[in-house]
Amino acid sequence: MRELLVFVALLLVAAVTWYATNSASSIYLGEPDPIGTDEPDLYGKNIELSQFNADGSLHYRLLATTIRQYKQQELTQLTSPNLHLANSEQQPWDIQSKRGAIRKQTNLQGVIEDMVSLIDDVHMVRNHPEHGLITMRSQALDIFPDRQYAETDQAVIVETNVGSTEAGGMRVDLESGQLQLSSGPELRVHTIVLPEQIKKS
Repeated sequence: MRELLVFVALLLVAAVTWYATNSASSIYLGEPDPIGTDEPDLYGKNIELSQFNADGSLHYRLLATTIRQYKQQELTQLTSPNLHLANSEQQPWDIQSKRGAIRKQTNLQGVIEDMVSLIDDVHMVRNHPEHGLITMRSQALDIFPDRQYAETDQAVIVETNVGSTEAGGMRVDLESGQLQLSSGPELRVHTIVLPEQIKKS
């Protein structure tokens, strides 16, 4: 009996450790300051960051009301970020949210890249010359500027001049504008077409 109790206790410890480890990796999604009371290495207000392509053209411009950089954690926190993502072939994307962060990560090809995570009331807009205004809204969005790619596993609403679509997640090729919508545990892909579009067809 004592051995059984020890075994159950070990299982509980393992479960708590697993929960703590997995929660720590995404704690900043729910908390505005994952660093706690640590002071940032760099702090600024009304900051504008720009990155340029090899030919000198604008790759992206990031505006933020405040910026806090923590070198040891390789983390930069943003308040009211606004990302303008330029594209040589298509119209630019303008993406904003209430909070955000920039981290370094290694992708599947082993290349270190920037990941811009936007959180809380994310709005993503592009004015397409042929298809008109497209707007996407979600509570979280991870953007990889170098690959012109974005994704979320949160509920998303996509609105166009044709109608609106709700989905449980989304992947976006930001260069071509191609969307891949997915169902979530509680939300299937659902499209509403505007009445005037039905009349036209």
